Amino acid sequence: MDSIKLNDILKLSDLSNVKVRFNQMFEGNWNPIELFNEGRLDIMLQGHYHNYKRARSYKKGQVTIGFVRIEPREHQWLLFHVGRVTEDLNRFEGVGYEYEELPDFKKYFGRLVVRYQNKVQAMVRRADQVFDDCEVVQILPQCLIMIFFRVMIKYTFPGARCSMFWRRRVGTPP
Repeated sequence: MDSIKLNDILKLSDLSNVKVRFNQMFEGNWNPIELFNEGRLDIMLQGHYHNYKRARSYKKGQVTIGFVRIEPREHQWLLFHVGRVTEDLNRFEGVGYEYEELPDFKKYFGRLVVRYQNKVQAMVRRADQVFDDCEVVQILPQCLIMIFFRVMIKYTFPGARCSMFWRRRVGTPP
């Protein structure tokens, strides 16, 4: 059976104007899915729109796609953001852009898991160079967004049990 590729789901038309950032670390945390689990999207977006010392990550008008690593050995990444750069702030070694979130993709944030093995050092990549290698592993049901991904990836929960686990995690009775 043919695998489902990332653009089969996102359906972006001009991949030459899209960049993908595979985020492996935020603020020294090498297990960045913890920040997602804690709801620290602010830190994740600061890292996503960060410029390095001498190089710009994006250009004004580009669409940006943010993934966070969830399973290093299995090369699995979780989509957490799709946005567009609205302004280049001309800053380096920090947040270098203003941006807008693209609402058409919000339904996939925290739910779309892809398998991608990055074979180069660069973590910001042109979409037209990586999309064909991004295989959709799963689109998680809404109830799984708030549970810890290490547990969820290693175990497959039936729907009812998943909901019970989620309720206990956020502190409400089952």
